[in-house]
Amino acid sequence: MYQRILSIVLAICLVGCAPKVEEKEPTVEAIRVLFVGNSHTSRNNVPLLVKRINDAQTGSPAIEASAVMWGGFKLSDHVQNGGAVQAISRKHWDFVVMQPASTEAFVNPDGQVASFRQLVESVGPKTTPILYGVWHREAGDKLHQSFGTTPAGAARAIRETNLATIRGTRARLAPVGDAWVTAELKHSEIPLYTDGNHATLEGSYMAAAVILRAILQKPLSTEKVWRPWNISEDDAKTLLEVANTVTLVSPEENLAPH
Repeated sequence: MYQRILSIVLAICLVGCAPKVEEKEPTVEAIRVLFVGNSHTSRNNVPLLVKRINDAQTGSPAIEASAVMWGGFKLSDHVQNGGAVQAISRKHWDFVVMQPASTEAFVNPDGQVASFRQLVESVGPKTTPILYGVWHREAGDKLHQSFGTTPAGAARAIRETNLATIRGTRARLAPVGDAWVTAELKHSEIPLYTDGNHATLEGSYMAAAVILRAILQKPLSTEKVWRPWNISEDDAKTLLEVANTVTLVSPEENLAPH
């Protein structure tokens, strides 16, 4: 209940307080997207951010977004709980965006690979799975230290595990973690973390932009930008530009011999 109320409040803030952009009406051509994740998906309502950023993109169909989100869940929890599998099979989705826990890549990489592939098996043949590749934790994070890694080491492990996770499947990768590294190096003035782990609104906005790129398979326009009221236009454009720099991985590349 708390999570649902929080999402409603965020929706009011993000949509009601933001610069006006004409919202695209859902049609038969609308892109139907299901998000499966934890707090890195629910925090700041990433599905809504994806929809609203898309509304400002000229020529793209409207997005209808639904989500199965539970705090602290790993992909294996979604497999065992069954709610995600039921949601995937309940209706036709054009895309299912699946988000692993931020530590899975270096704590239990084999588990991430296996759980993702179990979920992919429940996705229909006309639905494209997308792996939402999350980011490393902030410098000084004790969890990284306890596992003998650093932010840079965690970022590398996350990318390597994500590539292994989708290899040989028909899934796309939305490499949010790669955008995170670029933003930290080149735009350190933009805050990305709230608590060393979860994203600020700016971080979630950038994550949503990378996911939208993975859906649309094209760069995002920065001419007409939707942004929450408390992200400046300059920062919003910068975050979209960073999202445009990451290298997307297509199913054709996944299925190629390695």
